[in-house]
Amino acid sequence: MRTGVLTLAPIAGRYQPRLGVRAVPLIPERRVAYVGRHRIGVPTPTPSLRYFHQEAIPKMKAEFVNAFLTPALDVWKKELGEELTYHGAHAVTGTFTTEDLTAIIGVTGGLKGNVFYEFSNATSLAIAGVMCGSPFEELDEVGMSAIGELANIITGNATVELAAANYVCDISPPVLLSRGARVSVTNPQIRASFESAMGVMSIRIGLTEGTALRAA
Repeated sequence: MRTGVLTLAPIAGRYQPRLGVRAVPLIPERRVAYVGRHRIGVPTPTPSLRYFHQEAIPKMKAEFVNAFLTPALDVWKKELGEELTYHGAHAVTGTFTTEDLTAIIGVTGGLKGNVFYEFSNATSLAIAGVMCGSPFEELDEVGMSAIGELANIITGNATVELAAANYVCDISPPVLLSRGARVSVTNPQIRASFESAMGVMSIRIGLTEGTALRAA
């Protein structure tokens, strides 16, 4: 198992994800840790949410962050049957150490970068228990797959929001990292914080406009 700093950059390609490891995922014919494909667009404003304003994120368009807020709340309610509260967002460094469980989804196309979903161990166990229909004392690959699926659904819904801004992108399959992995990304990042009766979740969003042309 390889450990150390995980350096991420977007690339149009596929790789074989490995669950629950503190290591670079397997990437055919690549030696650098790249995370691949995603689809994106713009949010429909929801008055009950405090959306992120552009002056707070001069290096990232506010619409890229806002596109994840309503999907996170809606998917959490639909999939887990609990209300999720948004507590705000702030700029963070791109170099950090992963918490108990982190799901990474790569983005390419009209936007490029990575989205990180951070969960505590207690939150992960609660999510897996609901999504799999039975309690977990510790996460196995089935439980971790449920966490990855939740992150995937939220990101997929965010791409629909972003599509309103004509950003057409691809997303990669989720890759899960356990506690203690060192991650370094070059894109500016915004970290949005959420809380529910099941526990806390944070979403690190690091997206910039890609080289692909926006849809007409």
